[in-house]
Amino acid sequence: TAPSSSPSTAPSSSPSTAPSSSPSSSASPEPDAPPPPPPSPDLDSCQWYNAKRDQYYDLTPLTLKNDSYRFVDNDFERTYYINFCANAGGAATCDPANGVCMKNELSSFGCGSIKDSVMGPYSGVGSKDGATLTYVDGSQCGHGPTAVNRTSRIHVMCDEEAGDSVKITGVTEDVTCVYDIFVQSSAGCGSGTPPESSSSSSGHSTTFWVLAVGIPVVVVLILLGAGGGAGFLYYRQQQQSQGYEAL
Repeated sequence: TAPSSSPSTAPSSSPSTAPSSSPSSSASPEPDAPPPPPPSPDLDSCQWYNAKRDQYYDLTPLTLKNDSYRFVDNDFERTYYINFCANAGGAATCDPANGVCMKNELSSFGCGSIKDSVMGPYSGVGSKDGATLTYVDGSQCGHGPTAVNRTSRIHVMCDEEAGDSVKITGVTEDVTCVYDIFVQSSAGCGSGTPPESSSSSSGHSTTFWVLAVGIPVVVVLILLGAGGGAGFLYYRQQQQSQGYEAL
């Protein structure tokens, strides 16, 4: 393929190329531009929209409160405590900021902070549908200038039959201090419907609270105003009656 600077390609200022304003050339109408994509909804940190597949992923149903999923690696005598967009609570003894905690006989290691968690396309094996949740900035791994912070990548593969349950099929450390956790769950299956954010699903909408709280407050103010007006009229009547008695 000839580069753009090849002599065989005439520049736009070449006499052989008629400018768009030349009478001999008629400008053809440009095709209609495609409509812009709809705006993405406000998603939580455990939700993600894959624009390429036009699919939404929501891992919030997998989040455990004050508990975690566990995976025992008998080969290396390790136990992993795993949670989705929440700290690995329960028996985990790592810093609470970590979404994955790894324990052995000697100590515990935070394997990724939930503060800067990132969701993206599934980067595991065996499926095209799914999502990967990444935790970074875990506890220090190694010493000296080569020391790094531990990272965990939770690969959630689509499994319709698994429901909201979590099946951890394995944990690997092919890259030192980077833990790849392989999970099967229906939460890894994309949907064409945007998920509700936790702020909207955990309670009523703003309109509800405006109506539920605002209306009673207005009614109370009206009653107080009416009561104050009645009190003032009673006071005037008493003053007038006292004036008549004085006369």
